[in-house]
Amino acid sequence: MTCCWLLSLCGFLLAGCGLLNPATPNYGLISVGPFHYAVQEDEQPLFELEVLKWPDGHSAAVSITYDAPFGTHPNHHLAIDAVLARGLTMDMEMVTAIFSAPKNRHLVGNIQDQLLTRGIHLYGHGHRHIDHDSLSYEESLADFRLCYELMNEWGLRPRAYAYPGSAGRLARTQLANRQAGFLCARGMSVKPAEYCICPDSTTVPANWYYLPSVVLAQSESPSYVNSYEELEPILADALARQAWVILMHHAVGIPEGWGYFPLDDFGRELDYLAGHDFWSGNMDMVAVYIKERNAFVPQLGRVTKKKDQRTFALVLADGLDNSVYDQPLTLEFRFNTRLKGQTLHVEPALEGRTDFPVVEGVLRLQAIPDEQTYQLSLR
Repeated sequence: MTCCWLLSLCGFLLAGCGLLNPATPNYGLISVGPFHYAVQEDEQPLFELEVLKWPDGHSAAVSITYDAPFGTHPNHHLAIDAVLARGLTMDMEMVTAIFSAPKNRHLVGNIQDQLLTRGIHLYGHGHRHIDHDSLSYEESLADFRLCYELMNEWGLRPRAYAYPGSAGRLARTQLANRQAGFLCARGMSVKPAEYCICPDSTTVPANWYYLPSVVLAQSESPSYVNSYEELEPILADALARQAWVILMHHAVGIPEGWGYFPLDDFGRELDYLAGHDFWSGNMDMVAVYIKERNAFVPQLGRVTKKKDQRTFALVLADGLDNSVYDQPLTLEFRFNTRLKGQTLHVEPALEGRTDFPVVEGVLRLQAIPDEQTYQLSLR
């Protein structure tokens, strides 16, 4: 008892001498739910930070993929023009043996100039357009790796893949694709229950190396989606479940091509996507966003306080390779009404700016989780 009294007296004397300041607040960062954090001052929340499921708070995500070797048919532009006219984006295949052939080598430059600059990405589709499930692990790995290396050499940034004929069902084929360097691989499904990827509260696909996709084609199979009317309820379901859906096309507006899909139906599909709350994301970008969000771990550094203004050092980290994982996450800040100020000042700059208006205590920022430390102050 005497000991406790002496400790209390010492604390009182030290505080009076300015050596100990009991008024110094304690700050901490805690998790208050999945992808949801709070910064506290003396266990009272100052602001909350949530990583939204899809960029800008969109309700769902869609990746429009087109299995067509760009430039080898005069009407490939029909689908491309329709997509870009609506402010959407699309991905196209890359079978590297086709483009490494001398007669087609010039098309790589066209892809760089006409696709990449317009937000259209390329996904690997094998060095050869073959059934990789019919090969051994070593044979598949060699083909996948050559595809990956050539795409990388041509500046096409290989991250996503799609199996020719969706022949990537075997575990050895999927392992070979992963070992070759791809982050994800698209297969297909004819089961509506499988179309929605990461639905509802699900945060990780069932299989990164056999992502299901919706095959849109007329007359090739009764199991495929043959028209816009068949597709619309699938898209509506993806919206309702906040899911990612991958759409697989082949010969859009090309009746003589395998997997023909009418240009009019394609246009109605795009109108639905543009008119509803979808993030139109390249397949590789959506995969990177999901992986970054799952790995995101914010860290609170030093907090300084001057009068009523506080400056927070916040580290945005995911521990992933920053040369590969560079997709901005959407971070939603919700500030306690105790904090006065209508502008968040951020250093270094984000999105080319340092000052962001806070509306009714809420602000959304786009930031890459690249282990950078940001100084945040509400003014």
